[in-house]
Amino acid sequence: MSFRKDLKFGQKYEKLLISLIPHDSHVLTCGYCKEYDFKLIKDGKTTIYEVKADRRACNTKNISIEFECNGKPSGIQTTTADMYAYFVCKPMEEYDLYLIPTNELRQMISDRKYKRLVHGGDGYKSHMYLIGLELLEGYRFDAMLIDHKTDDEIETVQV
Repeated sequence: MSFRKDLKFGQKYEKLLISLIPHDSHVLTCGYCKEYDFKLIKDGKTTIYEVKADRRACNTKNISIEFECNGKPSGIQTTTADMYAYFVCKPMEEYDLYLIPTNELRQMISDRKYKRLVHGGDGYKSHMYLIGLELLEGYRFDAMLIDHKTDDEIETVQV
């Protein structure tokens, strides 16, 4: 898939997450921002999110967490997000969502709870940790407990 198609695919899941998480307002980044994807504000508290959507994790039962691209720190090493939201995409527009505090994800990596290191992305220039979904079961998000907002109800403020 091309970068533009991947970007559009990822933005679809950013909007979906905004619709799933209760909030008073949100702030999207404009263009490329390696630190985070957006901020949600609820009752005066700001939570920063990094959102990932993975088409292969449903079959492999693993997620990949990038830490380097083109020889430079990226992903988990550069994010300032409080939460990693990871969508495991399934057939028929279904998904599982895992909401993982970034500090806990970093601790898993520090404790070497990942399966192995892999290369991927465009030209295999990204380095990633491969983490089994079984390790993340406690972070699975049950969207049925949340009131969904429609796209019309989502007000966007860009920075």
